[in-house]
Order: sequence, then C-alpha cells, then structure tokens
Amino acid sequence: IYAYLTYMGLGVCYSLVNIPYGSLATVMTQESQLRAQLGAARSIGGALSFALLAFIIGPRITSSSAEMMQSVYTFWTIFFACVGVILYFICFKSTRENVLRTVAQPGLRISLKTLRLNRPLMMLCCGA
Repeated sequence: IYAYLTYMGLGVCYSLVNIPYGSLATVMTQESQLRAQLGAARSIGGALSFALLAFIIGPRITSSSAEMMQSVYTFWTIFFACVGVILYFICFKSTRENVLRTVAQPGLRISLKTLRLNRPLMMLCCGA
C-alpha cells in the first residue's frame, strides 16, 4: 500500500511540474524555430542531468558501506530536492509569456464546472 500510494503521489507531482514545464515553449514564442530550440535545450538538460546522476553521483552511492547506504540515499535525496526546488523557482521567475491571448483564461469556477461536466476528463484526472 505504501509503495502504491507513494508511486501515485510521485505521478501526481510529476504531472503538476512537467505538464506546465513542457508546454512553456508554446507561450514563450510563436516561432517554430525558437520552439524547437527550447525543446532541444530541455532535452539536452535532461540528458546532462542523467549523466550527472549516473557518472558523478552513482559511484559515490555505490561505494558506501551497507550500513551507510540509508544515510547516503537520504542525503542525496534531500540535496537534489532542495536543488530542484531552487531551479524550478529560478525557471518560474525568469520566464515570461510573450504570446498575446485573444480569449481570456477561464477562472477556477469555470474550469471546475468543465471538469464536472466532462466525464472522460474527470476519469483521466482521477486515474492519474
């Protein structure tokens, strides 16, 4: 039950962060070339992060003794959680929407009404 609930929580948190982050390029520019560059930068950043974890942090974790393993994992998890929060905050503060909208964004009340009336969307939200 613990593994199932934490995995569900991870999925929800991932969706809350990754969906807006992934669609950020569409509101930063209308030029397809710049959107492609933003998408490429995002992919390269992900690949570099994976390389950092695999080749720099990985050996530090595996070289720990069995008794120290829990404290090593806890340290690196807290470290990367703090770094991630700081980097997301920097991303949030340093990006601007440059696309002008001709239609006003709906409020929370209209969004919740749409969710309530749209059964497939409700099932998708509950299943995530």
